[in-house]
Amino acid sequence: MKHISERMQWSLVAGAAGVLAVLVARRGLADGWRWWWGDDPPENPATPDVTWPQALAWAGATGAAMALARLLALRGSAAGWRLLKGTLPPL
Repeated sequence: MKHISERMQWSLVAGAAGVLAVLVARRGLADGWRWWWGDDPPENPATPDVTWPQALAWAGATGAAMALARLLALRGSAAGWRLLKGTLPPL
């Protein structure tokens, strides 16, 4: 078996962390929406059933949640990498 480069290892770790973070963020976003609006989040904010305030809130909340999930995944996986390897992850 070939040696996997550190860059490839980092790509796998960061990718896995990103997928996990997005799954958790989507669940939290849907639960938060239900708590705030008392209804399921819109499947398609462009449909006429969804009001403008709801569509804008969903777009903003989704963007913020995914950006935060990405940041937490990258920072968390970089901290784990540094703890295990003693160096910053490769770029």
